[in-house]
Amino acid sequence: MLNLQLKPRDLKIISIIAATRSIGDAAALLGMAQANVSKYLSDFENRIGLKVFERTTRQLALTPFGEALLPYINASLDKNNQLVNFIADYKHEKRGKVTIYAPTGIVTYLARNVIHLIEDIGDIRLSLKTYNLERSEFLRGRLFSRRLRYFNYLRPAKR
Repeated sequence: MLNLQLKPRDLKIISIIAATRSIGDAAALLGMAQANVSKYLSDFENRIGLKVFERTTRQLALTPFGEALLPYINASLDKNNQLVNFIADYKHEKRGKVTIYAPTGIVTYLARNVIHLIEDIGDIRLSLKTYNLERSEFLRGRLFSRRLRYFNYLRPAKR
């Protein structure tokens, strides 16, 4: 069994060469020097021990092996893109437990007016906890853990 290490970059280069049928055009699309693309192709063919392209003076043509290989290369690139997208989406997915400590009035307001709006946002478990400061804490102030956020409110002035 062959012990091949095929890198996504190599596969992408082969796929683009096959699509353009030209090393020069592939190099332009990849933003690489033509000599580097040619070297990647030669190294790839040497590593696998088979020719992927027939070279003519005008363009490249896939060999029978290249024709059979290309669907596997494209499928591998698609799977790699799906994996990268999954990881990126997972990192930015809204999930986890959120606990909100607030006075009774704010908890009531959130329960009535806000909770139904955030039900469709990711996998968030929301917990509302009533926390009313005692008079001395209200006047002195209260220190909370940095992980906690405390909401307070004042009633509107009576007219």
